[in-house]
Amino acid sequence: MNRPTLPTHHRLLLVILVAPLLSWHLGNDRDADLRARIAEVDRALYDGALGPAEAALTDLLKHPVAEPTFWSSIGRLHGRRNRLDQAEAAFRRAAREFETLGEIARAAEARRELGHVLYRQKDFPGAVAALRLSEKSGVAVNRPLLDLLEVFATSRPYELQAGVVETTVPMEIEIVPTIDVFLGDQGPFRFVVDTGAGLSVVASHVAERCGVRTLAEAKAYGAGGSALIPIDLARLEELRIGKIPIRNVPVAVVESRRLEFELRQLDEPLRLDGIIGLPLLREFSQVRLDFATGQLRLSYGPRASLESTGHPISFVKDQLYVEVQTAEEEPLHFFVDTGANVSSITDQGLARITVDPDDLRTSEKSVFGAAGQKQVEQEFSPVELRLGERRFQRPALIVETTDAHQRRRVRRDGVLGSDLMEAACVDFDFDRMSIFWQGELPEAR
Repeated sequence: MNRPTLPTHHRLLLVILVAPLLSWHLGNDRDADLRARIAEVDRALYDGALGPAEAALTDLLKHPVAEPTFWSSIGRLHGRRNRLDQAEAAFRRAAREFETLGEIARAAEARRELGHVLYRQKDFPGAVAALRLSEKSGVAVNRPLLDLLEVFATSRPYELQAGVVETTVPMEIEIVPTIDVFLGDQGPFRFVVDTGAGLSVVASHVAERCGVRTLAEAKAYGAGGSALIPIDLARLEELRIGKIPIRNVPVAVVESRRLEFELRQLDEPLRLDGIIGLPLLREFSQVRLDFATGQLRLSYGPRASLESTGHPISFVKDQLYVEVQTAEEEPLHFFVDTGANVSSITDQGLARITVDPDDLRTSEKSVFGAAGQKQVEQEFSPVELRLGERRFQRPALIVETTDAHQRRRVRRDGVLGSDLMEAACVDFDFDRMSIFWQGELPEAR
């Protein structure tokens, strides 16, 4: 018996009606899959797993991508790798595409990220414009950073004089590395070399002696604590390290008492005149802190290749990170802070490894920074931490709690401080985004 069939024109009509539904369903599946893959990439970026994040994004780039969130993820990856031109292009595209879709808040978030990239490119006027647009759209911005940018919007900061491309100066190690600097023809002044500081700092007594004029008042998060502290924004006409003068240096002026510390390890209080922060240090191609010989070398332009094997570093805004591994092969995301007198592990880091209660003990150490000095309650000694092929045997790490402000930015499992750099020669190569470590890794004090 013949089966009944639809007339040809009915079958055609059915195809016309059903095909869009199938296409919509398949399109929704593809969009959902894309969003899930991008979410995985963002989680990898948060965790500091830049290799897997880059591999996944490179794979996605092989196909047309209509999701603007993808370009925000691309921008974050390039920013972490210090590929600032690519990061700028990606965030601009993300902002445009979000606007086209009518997602104004998401566009503002992309512009906020763009503002941070432009700041690192020293395009202060562009950064101000991007951050103001974000704030106008209701997105919270880094107000201390915007205050700084508005003050310096008409001048180009961190001007390195042509000619001298390298200088080496003595470096003293009194808990943290310090060097002598000159402000104009005044000095020498004792400054900490601090990769953990998001801005260079001058003590108020030094600012008064050198006639440094305050340009604006602001608040900022100080090292050694999560609280906001009052600062004055100012500009140094010239800061000289060895033979290299740097002009138009943005600084925060803080009360001198915030740079005075009493530590059990020292016979008399440690009094500092200022801090050389990461934004100034990364103006150089290479920064070498030789803790073994007590020397700091700064260079930019052509230079000889380093002999040792480098380990990748990454930027999160004005913070420097590196991956270390435990004896269990668990990767941990550590903040690199030469201005930290003690290394630490956070509650986030402890949650990722096996902790023997016997390895936790009461601590008598103090942490200091511009936010103040605080006593630490606990220490923890993992069996081993590794930085590439270098091994920390039973390092004594203080235990810290990661505050909500920090948790929003990136996973921070710990801090690699100057106590673990003792007797080592540490090179930061900002062109190749690598840290090079020569010498044995000691046990922490």
